[in-house]
Amino acid sequence: MKIPESPPPKNDILMKLIDHEDNSRVLKILTSNIGMTDTKGRYVHWEKLKHLTPPEDLSSEEYWFSVKTARQKAYKPLLFKDKQGEPFVFCVPDILQKELHWLDKNAAGSITMDQSLANSHTRNTYLVSSLIEESI
Repeated sequence: MKIPESPPPKNDILMKLIDHEDNSRVLKILTSNIGMTDTKGRYVHWEKLKHLTPPEDLSSEEYWFSVKTARQKAYKPLLFKDKQGEPFVFCVPDILQKELHWLDKNAAGSITMDQSLANSHTRNTYLVSSLIEESI
């Protein structure tokens, strides 16, 4: 498996933007409404994002800068640290929240049948039998 290409450092992109004579471009990028995901709602890595068509006449690096800035606003730190002593972080975009909600709702452990059982005694017997068989 190929190791993905590392994204350009965010600070390097910012320095290029600041060195550029057009300061309105920096303001445009910093105030853009670009979120953590691409236009289709996918959370993509630089390796894929650099091949996508950037919105709002941005370069691929500027697009990455905007996406990365949006992601950093939502970072949640973990107690683990990397080799440089920086905490590991993660963020949960809205699309993932939606998928997690579906998983919580539909993957919960429940025993059901397509048709109802005739009486409560039969139903209880079936449930106990199912639980015993599941444990075996």
